[in-house]
Amino acid sequence: MPGEKKNVEAYSAPAESWSRITFCERFFNHLQPLGDVTNNIKKQRPEVQDHLDQWNNRARTFFHEITHLNYFMNAPKKSPFIDDARITYKSGSSPAEEGAYGPYNVKVLRNFRGDA
Repeated sequence: MPGEKKNVEAYSAPAESWSRITFCERFFNHLQPLGDVTNNIKKQRPEVQDHLDQWNNRARTFFHEITHLNYFMNAPKKSPFIDDARITYKSGSSPAEEGAYGPYNVKVLRNFRGDA
């Protein structure tokens, strides 16, 4: 798709009467099926098995996208769009913002303290 970000695996488009998930080229050409990833990880050393970034797969992407859809979240008909969490942090002396994607950024979000 022209103008598409190269790291996008899929995106959701919820609507009142129907929902849609569009799977991008990266989903098919970069991500492996869950079974393949699991079989590969089982062959790795235990310390490698614990690295969550090694577990990225198509099932994770599908699950992530359905959490944006009202039907799967059992949300009322008129619900706001369920957007991805974003984290704001200092990069040098300037603020920066990024989606809370991937194991590292999710850990940053998990450790966030609003009173800090």
